[in-house]
Amino acid sequence: MFSANVFSQKVVLNPPEIPAEITKFVETHFPDTPIAIATLDNDDRNAEYEILLKDRTKLEFDHNFQLEKAESLNALPNSMFPQSVLDYVSANYPNSKITEWDIDRNDQEIELDNELELKFDKQGNFLRLDN
Repeated sequence: MFSANVFSQKVVLNPPEIPAEITKFVETHFPDTPIAIATLDNDDRNAEYEILLKDRTKLEFDHNFQLEKAESLNALPNSMFPQSVLDYVSANYPNSKITEWDIDRNDQEIELDNELELKFDKQGNFLRLDN
């Protein structure tokens, strides 16, 4: 038999329940796009916040309110990215927009609107193209 605490519990958050750090991030980088739905996915190991904006942009934050993933149907705002990543993309893919950003402990990966995936280290130095 499974213990009840091994299952994650996903709860929809009301606007006052959304952590201030997440609200500030959205207001800073998406000032004209309000939050449509915010959920907290909490299990025994950690909590993860999932935010869906009105324009269908998806944001995921860890238990420390740090961005882990962002995904947009159009383009993510440049204000979110390290300058070195923006410089690399504008120099090498001047007509492309960043539509996805995955951040983990060791590196970060962006996807462009032409479906190319670029891997960078934590400091924003280009490492390689990913397939």
